[in-house]
Amino acid sequence: MALTRSDEDELLTAIHEGHRETPPWSTFLARLRRRLRADRAILLTGANGQAVHVWQAGRPEEVPGAIGSRDAEILAGLRIGRRYSLAELRERDPRHPPDPYPSDGMFLRVCEPGGVFLCTFLLRRRGAFSSADGAVLTAIAPHLMIALGNFVLLDRERLRAAIGERILEQAGLRWFGIDAAGAVEMSSPARAAPGREEDEDRACSGAPNSVRLDSVLHAIRGVPAAGSPGGSDAAVLLSPPRQTALVTPPERLAVMRTHSRGGQRRAALLIEMFGLTESEAKLAIALADGRTIAEAAAGLGLTIETARNYSKRVYAKTNTRGQVDLVRRVIESVAWLA
Repeated sequence: MALTRSDEDELLTAIHEGHRETPPWSTFLARLRRRLRADRAILLTGANGQAVHVWQAGRPEEVPGAIGSRDAEILAGLRIGRRYSLAELRERDPRHPPDPYPSDGMFLRVCEPGGVFLCTFLLRRRGAFSSADGAVLTAIAPHLMIALGNFVLLDRERLRAAIGERILEQAGLRWFGIDAAGAVEMSSPARAAPGREEDEDRACSGAPNSVRLDSVLHAIRGVPAAGSPGGSDAAVLLSPPRQTALVTPPERLAVMRTHSRGGQRRAALLIEMFGLTESEAKLAIALADGRTIAEAAAGLGLTIETARNYSKRVYAKTNTRGQVDLVRRVIESVAWLA
């Protein structure tokens, strides 16, 4: 049996909990290095033959040589789950001079279904690894594969969440998860418009159950949004998705506008997309936000007659037949998220 009870407690636990650490798997690398008496223990992740991240335990100067993109390209061709020796790696890279390499090393590659691979390196400056050392590395390969798959899955979900939050931020929206008692359980990150951070942070501070929906609505609605005649838009209550098996979702979701969108960026996009002038773009934004011609003219410092002339040119350039059609065209364009 390659793994002892101590190995299972020390190594396997560190492998499966490693994604929680920064940098990932730092405890596992330190324990593996100590267990196999290596000078360096290295984890290299990559995809398509290119190195993405390199994490290591052990001082780099103890063993000359660096693991780079050339090594990642070679390692991408190694058989998954098979342990390789340093001599075999040298055979695969005859162009690489032998001097920078340590005296002995072991290498093992695992891969997840999406194509991301993880290579484990163990290097010694003096002496050779025993067959028992190699058996330990081989025995942990299935656990490394599972841990890599979970890490990549979480990384992809973090990316999806970050993209979603970025889009909401651009649109000036924020969501709150509300429990059955009306308390806020969770929310999207607070990124309010300048001058509003303190108000929103006050509304969402404290223990999750100490903040109620009505206080959040009051705090956010009570601060007028930039460029808006009233407060922020009324909250829209939605039913949350019920896809999770272990985590209980909130009872309802509240989505609300926390600040106005960037007028200059939206205007720049409309100018580029439809060939509007700056004044026409500003009027188009005001009309798309639901203001009447009179309200838009007053807000932009125009006469009603000038605003009407601008609106005719806006409708012609955007190929719309009136304000309702213009609202649809702007909402459906990327300018709405600017």
